[in-house]
Order: sequence, then C-alpha cells, then structure tokens
Amino acid sequence: MQEVKDAIVAYLTGLKKSKVYFNDIEKAVKQKFPDMKPREIKKVCTELIADETLIYFSTGSSTMYGLKGKGITSDTPDLED
Repeated sequence: MQEVKDAIVAYLTGLKKSKVYFNDIEKAVKQKFPDMKPREIKKVCTELIADETLIYFSTGSSTMYGLKGKGITSDTPDLED
C-alpha cells in the first residue's frame, strides 16, 4: 500500500499542474500497478487525504486532487481576504 501512496505522490510532484482529476491519478497508478482496481486506488487517495498529504479541490461540478501546499488552494492564507 505504501508503494501506491509513493507512486501517487511522485506522480503529483512531477506535474506542472497543481490539481488533477481522479482519472489522471488512476492512469498513473495503473502504469505501475496494472492489477489495481479503481476502488482500491480511491481508498489510497482517501488515506492520503486523511494524512493531509493530498487535498480535495472542488470546482462545484467536479472534484480534483492536489498535493497540499502546491499551487493555489482554498487553504492558502492569501485567499482568506
């Protein structure tokens, strides 16, 4: 399970974008772990959110994932104004 977490974090760290859809994470994980099911990947993402490694970003119509502290997010102090 830790290998999958590391793969997700490595994937998100290497991107220029700060937020991605679950489908993008799923494709990246399946390249390294082709037998993983989407539900298993979703559970790992949920654990990373609970660990505060990842955060949700909602656009209202869809939910995206991002690394905490990367890019502009709702928890960025400058957005509290």
